[in-house]
Amino acid sequence: MAPWNDPSWKAQILRRLLSDEMGLLILGVLGTARGISYFPPLVNPDRSPAHLLEMVAPPPVWGVVWVLAGAGCLAAIAWRRSQPIAVGTMVGMHFLWAFTFVTNGGRGWVTSIIYLSVFGLAFWGFARGRREPELVPHELPERVRADPRKE
Repeated sequence: MAPWNDPSWKAQILRRLLSDEMGLLILGVLGTARGISYFPPLVNPDRSPAHLLEMVAPPPVWGVVWVLAGAGCLAAIAWRRSQPIAVGTMVGMHFLWAFTFVTNGGRGWVTSIIYLSVFGLAFWGFARGRREPELVPHELPERVRADPRKE
């Protein structure tokens, strides 16, 4: 029987496509590509700032930050315990960029839609409760285990 007709093969492919690792791959590629777009010759670092954060640092500096965040997501595919920090960094950066474009005035809100979309979809996708057992603490914190009536 051909592998594509095998139900277990289909289930395995579907499980991989819906996994947190696939989300990390998407965020990693997205962050890395966004970072590359901040380097010359794709952007002129001497141009006037497009938003508040470019007043803080020039585009190539933000390019390094985005590439590192993207690489962190890609590394988190293998180093599973770093997944929460990798996703949090990427989601936080998208929210920060959206906020700075919205506060910029003019048509900055249009650009912020893309950043907010990535922020919202990533937050929704990773917060759905499908965590692998090794990423979920097995022990409850001491204060939760203690009987609240004894305090």
